[in-house]
Amino acid sequence: MSRPQVPGWQNINPSKTEEYSSEYVVSGRRFANVTNVANGQRQLFVINELNQRTLLTTTNADGSVQKQPEYDQFVNTFGQDTFTNAEINNKKQSQFIVSKASTAQEKSNLAKTQQYNSALNTGDTPAQGTNPATPDSQNGQSSANQTLTSADEAVESVKRSVKSEKGDPLRYPLNNTYQGDYIQIEMRSYQKSGFQTDTDTLTVTRMEDREYDPLRLIYLPIQSGIVDSISVDWGNGEINPITAQFANLAYGTIAESGRTNPLQAAGKFMNNFGAISEKLLGSANSDIQKLVANYYTERAVQQPGLLSRSIGGAINNNLELLFNGPTLRSFTFNFKLTPREPKEAQEIKEIIRVFKKGMSPALSKSGLFLSSPNVFKLKYIYTGKGNLKEEHPYLNRIKVAALRDFSVNYTPDGNYMTYNGEGSMTQYDLSMTFGEIDPVYAQDYDEEKDETMGW
Repeated sequence: MSRPQVPGWQNINPSKTEEYSSEYVVSGRRFANVTNVANGQRQLFVINELNQRTLLTTTNADGSVQKQPEYDQFVNTFGQDTFTNAEINNKKQSQFIVSKASTAQEKSNLAKTQQYNSALNTGDTPAQGTNPATPDSQNGQSSANQTLTSADEAVESVKRSVKSEKGDPLRYPLNNTYQGDYIQIEMRSYQKSGFQTDTDTLTVTRMEDREYDPLRLIYLPIQSGIVDSISVDWGNGEINPITAQFANLAYGTIAESGRTNPLQAAGKFMNNFGAISEKLLGSANSDIQKLVANYYTERAVQQPGLLSRSIGGAINNNLELLFNGPTLRSFTFNFKLTPREPKEAQEIKEIIRVFKKGMSPALSKSGLFLSSPNVFKLKYIYTGKGNLKEEHPYLNRIKVAALRDFSVNYTPDGNYMTYNGEGSMTQYDLSMTFGEIDPVYAQDYDEEKDETMGW
């Protein structure tokens, strides 16, 4: 029986055309859905760093669930919330593919079941291309996505096509089974932050929390010289006593204007401004009188330094080191790749091509715009717990980053040397610098487990 092709889904078993599979991301982890559109059975898999699938649960159309032994291990490691969100996504994905690929008779039968009753009878299935795990799509199609605004249309015109950038995982050494630790580099599609329209929060979604399309995985051996450095921006700040008085007045006026009539607040500001000036000039403290008189005189004649000439001193500007904001971290990696067989030489060439293409901007269809390059998520993988591969508990984590610099030295030994037949260079030295897109906040450490190094 012939089944329709559905974008984003594939038949992983040619002998079972009724089984469709798709992948998605929840809480930074990759999952897979396998749905039998004939009987409604769906399976939830977690995908590890080596692109291997592990079955967690099987759910039948009547709602009965079979949990695999790996389910308990997953929940103990990553938490019940992560599984619950993945399960919600899995169910929505299955409802979608059943609505698209099942026959009329199959839909009629599944519409009577616990898993598909509401979706097939009401049409409450996720729109194609959406991730059902997002809050907007959990309750059906969001109003924000129903109609494209002019800004959305402009974005669509410069959206990068990532279909050609997807592929199987790449690794060096090619025949390494990765029993030792390694670094995993996942290339992802860049997702814009958009304009913040919520006036209650005035925040922009961080890159770590945005939906993305996973493109390619690259595994490389961990090199020496692992370093992370974090810094914050502090700078000199000054405010003299007179400025402080009027700044306090201005702050109070602006805050009051949000609660009362702005014109009344402005009138009150002018009255208080004059009152403060008179109070300072009429102060019994002679130092204050001199300070105010020189302060206004300097501004009247536009000549700084009068106070130093008149009393041989200067206004105390209350110099202080003030916090300006966080800074963004950068990480530099150097890898030596030596091909030892033709297949490994091809693998190295593909690794280099993927990095170069992924970091390059793409032209829009019209040629008037440039779409953003892809971004990368780097993880140090620890393999010291048998088959369980996890982020290294004693190395720093790295946020989603942009590849800012990438260089290849084709003759690192100072001599031009190639292998006979293939023409591959005998060694390639790669140097790459990644820059994190989001800064590190204190709350990021609170969200981590205590046994990790954190950021």
